[in-house]
Amino acid sequence: MRRADVEAGDDKRRMGRYRHLAAGTGASGAWWSCPFPGTISTTRCLGSLGAIHLAGQEDGFGDADAVVWPLTVAGTARIFEADGPGAWQHLVAAYPRTATATYRHTWAWTGWDGEWLLPRWPAVARDWDGVHLTVAGYLATAGRALPVGTARTLLGGWNPDQTYWLADVITPDGQARAWHNDDRSPLGWKERKTIS
Repeated sequence: MRRADVEAGDDKRRMGRYRHLAAGTGASGAWWSCPFPGTISTTRCLGSLGAIHLAGQEDGFGDADAVVWPLTVAGTARIFEADGPGAWQHLVAAYPRTATATYRHTWAWTGWDGEWLLPRWPAVARDWDGVHLTVAGYLATAGRALPVGTARTLLGGWNPDQTYWLADVITPDGQARAWHNDDRSPLGWKERKTIS
C-alpha cells in the first residue's frame, strides 16, 4: 500500500471519529508539518557554530550535548526554497494532501475549523531532492494558518535554516564533532572534540 493511501485512510478514520466534536476538544494529532519520521534534516554552519540547529531549535528539550557531522550536498540536488509564506503555500498547493482530521484539534488555537492541507511528501520527492526553510522563511511562516484555496496550511515543527532531504544526495565530508553547552543558552555551544 502506498504511503499516500495510508495517510488518506488515517485522516478519514480520525475525521469520522472526532468530526462531531468542536475543534480543539477531540484527540489531537501531531504538531509538526515536516516530512515523514526518519527523514534526514540538516542546517548549515554559521561562524564558529557547528550548525545553526544548535542555536535555533524550535522545540528544544534543554539538551547540553550534541554531535555534528559535516556533509556535502550533491551539485545536482534540486532544492525547493521555502523563503516565506508564499513559497510554503505554493508547495502545498502544488502537492496537496488533506490532513484535516489529523490537525483540526491540534491547530484549533488558530481559530480555523475548516479543511487543512499539507504537502504530499512522496509527490514532492518526485520533483525535489530537498526542501530548505530559510531563516527569514521560518520567521515569516512558522505557526501561521495560511490560505491555500479554501483550506489552510501551517508550517510547524521546523527549525530555522533546516533542509529536509527527500533523496540520497548528501554524503559525509569529514569527522563528526562533539559539542557541549554549559549554560544552555542558544549561543553557549562550544566544540569539544573530534569523534573517530
